Amino acid sequence: MTAGNLIREARERLGWTQTQLATRLGLTPSAITKVEKDELFLKDEKLNDLARWLVLDFDALQALVNEERTKRRSQRIRVQGEAMRRTFGSSEENEAPATGQRSTAEQLGREILDDPDLTRAFRCLRAVFADVELKAAILKLLEACAAQANTPRPDRGSGS
Repeated sequence: MTAGNLIREARERLGWTQTQLATRLGLTPSAITKVEKDELFLKDEKLNDLARWLVLDFDALQALVNEERTKRRSQRIRVQGEAMRRTFGSSEENEAPATGQRSTAEQLGREILDDPDLTRAFRCLRAVFADVELKAAILKLLEACAAQANTPRPDRGSGS
């Protein structure tokens, strides 16, 4: 059972409409619809209020929400990995090893999702790479930037 299903069943058990529950929580009815479809996850404070109104165990509800969040995040990572494989091509090193370890693409996808700057850069690259004429120029620019970033410069202190 998902958190959304549990919430919907509890609301219906009390005979409340989504609008009635939304009013009690200070949300919109469409937000309640999304919560019940596991498309929107409430922050802990609102989730606690929801649990109290619906007479649900907060810890159990929170565990279900966290489980669904984890599934969604993994799904996003897989989608990002697929997008990267389509954009940059696939090679044997990107394939998941039989040992159950994460593939290089999945590791990279996690890094991108965990860093807002990398996420923004990846979105920009996807947009630019969609233009075949720009792709080669951007790749050369990125290679030049990477080479410069790897060149020691006197203005970079040793940290002391």
